[in-house]
Amino acid sequence: GRAGVSLFRQSGDMIFVSYSHEDERWRKRFENMSKPLSRFEGIEFWSDRDLKGGEWDRQIERAIQRADGAVLLVSDNFLASDYIVQKELPCLFRAYEAGRLMIFWAYLEPCDVKRYPEITRFQAMTLGKLEPMSGMTDFGWRSTMLRGCDIIDDFLKGRERPAINIDRTSTRRN
Repeated sequence: GRAGVSLFRQSGDMIFVSYSHEDERWRKRFENMSKPLSRFEGIEFWSDRDLKGGEWDRQIERAIQRADGAVLLVSDNFLASDYIVQKELPCLFRAYEAGRLMIFWAYLEPCDVKRYPEITRFQAMTLGKLEPMSGMTDFGWRSTMLRGCDIIDDFLKGRERPAINIDRTSTRRN
């Protein structure tokens, strides 16, 4: 390896991952696919698996307040969850409206997501055609999640660029 050179960056960025416990398999898949992004860019992917004992609602609210982005793992289970629809999503949408975070989503299973335009207005993880990942080959869903990680990385890096405002109208003339 390279002595004294770290390949890892500590960005301090955090992405909140919202999912139904019924979709734990998909959460784990997303965690695995996003691990290189987490490791090399210093991005924390937070889910309720990071909860400590005690006031779960308050910990989730604090995590959303701290988040730079959110990933919604959307399925029929996700949309059927009263907790997600009545608690998490309103909190995430308020944070988005306040300009505090960006929202991305993954279409995991066939579901009636069209009834939720507040979700579908955001960038989906897709390779072009929006289709449920559950119907894809392993190569297909992995490629789609990898594309989603690239979208998240591009968003976070785009936010970090310093604003340079060059006023070309005030050039000095002799």
